[in-house]
Amino acid sequence: TTTTTTTTTTRTTTTVTSTSSSTTTTMVTTTGVTASVCSGCGLGCLDCSSRSLATVPGDVPTSTTQLYLTSNRLSTLARGSFSALSALAYLYLDSNGLASLAGGAFNGLTTLIYLDLRTNRLSEVLANATAFGLVFTAPVQRSLQQLFLSSNQITTIVSGTLSTLTALTYLSLNSNPIEVVGSGAFSGLALLGSLFVVAVKAAESCIPLEWPLSELPATAVVFYSPSCCTASAPVSTVQRCDPATTIAVSTSATTRATTTTSTTRTSTSTTSTSTSTS
Repeated sequence: TTTTTTTTTTRTTTTVTSTSSSTTTTMVTTTGVTASVCSGCGLGCLDCSSRSLATVPGDVPTSTTQLYLTSNRLSTLARGSFSALSALAYLYLDSNGLASLAGGAFNGLTTLIYLDLRTNRLSEVLANATAFGLVFTAPVQRSLQQLFLSSNQITTIVSGTLSTLTALTYLSLNSNPIEVVGSGAFSGLALLGSLFVVAVKAAESCIPLEWPLSELPATAVVFYSPSCCTASAPVSTVQRCDPATTIAVSTSATTRATTTTSTTRTSTSTTSTSTSTS
């Protein structure tokens, strides 16, 4: 009797294991990745954050619209890393230590609207127009609306990089040691509504006068360090302090902006002030 009971228990355990194994197999077939690598985070959403990944998983489901690869070990992105993900709209690559993006890294992304590259080690991404075009191919240039590049090592922005992102409405360049912004760097950004340029060092926190801010659309609002909110701040476009702080725009800066901008810009600035304050 004891032997029989043991055998029955063993068989039961085996059955459970088999059922579990079968369930796991079904999950792999459905999601395209093992549960130990990534996890679902909603319809069309896959979370692969903090998995110590050195490469992008090659079996991400083609139906994925949101992909989180935050806080991994992706030092570079190889060509075709996302080539099968034509439905992908939101891509999070922040906090990876990314130092380079290979030509064709974003091939296949025809509907990408949101790209987060914050807190990496990118330095040359905006320094060469030809290389930029190989990474950010025509479909991405037409679709991308929000680009986050803050806390990288960007020093140079040349024409033919950002200016090719014609659908861009939001751009963050905070905490980069930017030294050179070439003529034409911001031309073509007709839809840009917000540009964040809080600098990496307090002493360099103001937007240099040589930045071609006049290339931005009249509706664009530039957010920068509170220390720059003085009468000496450049006024070639609508300006505000960093909205993350509680320091308000100085009276002199507001007065100067009001007297040197058009009625439309003044109205836009007033709206922005209200938004920032709230």
